[in-house]
Amino acid sequence: MFSTGDMSGAMMLSNQLAMYRWEDHCQWMREQDGLAAQNEALRNELARLGAAYNELARNFKHFANAALQMETQTGERIAQLESEVSELRAARTKAEVELRGYVRESIRRDFEGV
Repeated sequence: MFSTGDMSGAMMLSNQLAMYRWEDHCQWMREQDGLAAQNEALRNELARLGAAYNELARNFKHFANAALQMETQTGERIAQLESEVSELRAARTKAEVELRGYVRESIRRDFEGV
């Protein structure tokens, strides 16, 4: 049988449980707000990292293009210098041949003049 005291105790327990559920709900809402803030911070960090990556990719492309251009210019300059070296070697060979001719002629004149 139910008594008024039992009913009052049951009502008190029911009210207490309802308050606990309300507190749990408030706690859950606070946690959700905290998670939302963390999610927002993570999204901001992701956006920042994405922008930094894109800038890094642009810089890499720029430096890669600059390196390729420098390689092309260096190759052209090397080809130009090799051509000049070939010309100088040919001129040296020609000068050596002429010098030998002059030396022979000088020696021949010296022996004929003696």
